[in-house]
This record gives sequence, structure tokens and C-alpha cells, in this order.
Amino acid sequence: MSVDLARLRTMAGFTDPTAGISERFVEVPLESGSTVGVLSLPLEARRTTGWLISHSFGPEQPNLSALDVAIARRLASRGAPVLRFHGQGYGDSEHVSFTPTIESHVQDSVDASRALRDLTGLHSIGLIGTKFGGSCALLAGLKVAADHLVLIAPAVRGARFLREL
Repeated sequence: MSVDLARLRTMAGFTDPTAGISERFVEVPLESGSTVGVLSLPLEARRTTGWLISHSFGPEQPNLSALDVAIARRLASRGAPVLRFHGQGYGDSEHVSFTPTIESHVQDSVDASRALRDLTGLHSIGLIGTKFGGSCALLAGLKVAADHLVLIAPAVRGARFLREL
């Protein structure tokens, strides 16, 4: 069986001229192993700040995935590069059997922030997260000296968050 590598490469991303964006799969090196990310880019002039979306935890992650995609595409349509990724233990990460912790989520966001800077050449970054992802974005943002933070209903009380989860 032969594999049409040229055809396969065409499926690694897409361009939406109506929305003014392109997206492509990228490899994101994390301290804990590699993972897959999606880099959303504007087709027109870029802003000077790139954004990283820090995903949520457990069953919230797939439930909020569509929101993360919508945020990434909207920001890209407004000129900002955006990276969203799977932390270790999720989706397309190298170690799907890995049990994520608060510390691993934060470290994965720190590492993905570095990857965003490498992929875009931008030094100014912002982090975005919803619920648990917002809490991780805050903690990672402090470690990487993020210029901007967007926290959507961040989890602020761990025990309560886990009960509600």
C-alpha cells in the first residue's frame, strides 16, 4: 500500500478566506512529551500579541472545546495568532494514559506558551482559559510574564470545583 504524502499534507490545515483565517496542525513540544496543537492565523496583517488557550480539566475539556475553537477563530479573524493544544493525558498528546494534575496542566501551558513564541516570532503573549483552564492560564501567565490574561469563569475554589465537576 502506498501513501500519498502530498495529499496527506493538504489535510494538515485549511484556509477560510471568508473568515480571514488559516489553521494548521503543529507539534507542540512539552516538558512531559510532545502533543498536537492547532495554530490559527490571520490571513491579513498580524497583531503584535499571540494568544494561547489553556484548556479545561476532565469532562469539562471536551465540553468546552467548541468554545475554545470559537475563541481562537474569532481572535485570528481579528488579526491575532492563536495556539490551542492538548495537554498530556488528553486527546492527541504523546502520553494519553498520563494522569493530569494541576501542576502538569500549568507546566503544559508554560511550555505551550514558549511554543507559541517560537511558532509566531512574537514576544507579547496572552493566555485565555475557561473554568479550570482559566485558573491554569493565570498560574502559567505569572510564570511566563504574559502581557494579557482572559479568565472566563475561572475555578477559584478547588473543592467546590471538584464537587461541581
